[in-house]
Amino acid sequence: MFLNSQPLSSLGTARYLDWRVSPEPTFTVAHGTVMNPTATGIVLLGWLAVTLGAPEAARALQVPGGADSVKVWVAAEPVVAHPGDEVSVAVALEHAPGFHSWPHEPVVPPQFAAVNPIATTIEVISLPEGVMVEGVEWPEAVPVVVRYTRRPVELQSYANTAVAHVRLRLSGDAPLGEESVVIRVRHQSCDERFCYAPRTVTLRFSLRIEPPGG
Repeated sequence: MFLNSQPLSSLGTARYLDWRVSPEPTFTVAHGTVMNPTATGIVLLGWLAVTLGAPEAARALQVPGGADSVKVWVAAEPVVAHPGDEVSVAVALEHAPGFHSWPHEPVVPPQFAAVNPIATTIEVISLPEGVMVEGVEWPEAVPVVVRYTRRPVELQSYANTAVAHVRLRLSGDAPLGEESVVIRVRHQSCDERFCYAPRTVTLRFSLRIEPPGG
């Protein structure tokens, strides 16, 4: 189940070059530890304004990098709950200095009308019996300044350590015991001049269901 809004479509009449990496670099994280940190992607996004040669014409960009720009982890492990509870699981995106990522609802400035951003998404792909997803509380985006064209432009982005909260609800008869929850986080990191290949991180953490009063 996806817990995000759909990425915005390309806007306006400008042409753009959109490089895709297939397959995307993927990571598996268990208990907050990266198990496969190797990045194999190259740049995702380069674009070109239709008015070539104009002062604000964007350059087509193709650069490697971004492998260690964002660390994604679950803030608490294990999560302890009781039948009938609602619990909030914190999922952190820790950005390296100078990096940011598109939020779950990207807002594209008019100067970047040709850009098709990759929204941050959280997908729950495995839950214990008797546990359901109530929703996600997303962090506030913050302003960052980028220089994708010849002039600085302010973007609303996730930066520093941004924390989303996945809300889970347990049924009154949820089985007791400890089971795994698996979620998938996808994000695209950028710095002030480039955006990089999107990355997908799989997080696995334990949910321990104890009897009331336990």
